[in-house]
Amino acid sequence: MNGSGRFGARCFGLDWCSDLALDQFDPADVPADGSAIVVRLVTSLPDRRLRMLSPRMELAADGFRFCWNDEAVFDGCAGTGVSVMPASAWTGRLPAAFFSTVTATLLAWRGLVPMHMSSVVHGGRAWLIAGAGGAGKSTL
Repeated sequence: MNGSGRFGARCFGLDWCSDLALDQFDPADVPADGSAIVVRLVTSLPDRRLRMLSPRMELAADGFRFCWNDEAVFDGCAGTGVSVMPASAWTGRLPAAFFSTVTATLLAWRGLVPMHMSSVVHGGRAWLIAGAGGAGKSTL
């Protein structure tokens, strides 16, 4: 999945290169060494041997496929990138499901543990507060 997407970003300690804006990640330059995770906008997906885990998620030996409503199908390849195939309700932007489920699955494929956390420094100590998304960690 090599490529030279127009948008560079950094998130979860990784560099990203994308055909689509990664507006929930920090903007960054794309590294010249090709080490970035590539996000490609495509018109079709390759045939793969997939095993269904749920109505939305399928796994293959080399990645995963995730269908998000009628908006898009995401095809993750061995933790190196994601192809995005728009569906009938495509808005032209990556939906929140990309920045949550798809990204978390890609990170897990790379051996990383994605977690919802917030942090605060108080009295010279750093505290991490873990919990479900929307539980109020940042507000606390």
